[in-house]
Amino acid sequence: DDEKEECEGEDEDEDSPLAEASVADGYAPRFVRERFDRHVDEFLRLNLVTNSLQSWSFQTSYFVSLFFSVSAAAAIVLQADRLSPAESALALNYAFALPYFLMFFSLNVLQVTAALTALE
Repeated sequence: DDEKEECEGEDEDEDSPLAEASVADGYAPRFVRERFDRHVDEFLRLNLVTNSLQSWSFQTSYFVSLFFSVSAAAAIVLQADRLSPAESALALNYAFALPYFLMFFSLNVLQVTAALTALE
């Protein structure tokens, strides 16, 4: 009986890894849960940094695209007397479409490089 009481007392010790629950009950020991929590916290910290950098690059590419589109459109409109209407229309089309596609190309490259670091 004394040995049985000692064993039961050990399970209830707060410093014991099995203090809260046992593996047989479907719960992991405390040190496993703490290690898992630390790893999840580290992953989420790095995930936040990655998502923040991606969001910043998206916003930056939007502004760069807007700048080039408006600059090219202004240059085309200001030189309208030198170009035929068909050339002006084609140039305006390219002025707005090309930065748009280049922006999405750069965003895809960014997402692929971030995905290459994933373990899955």
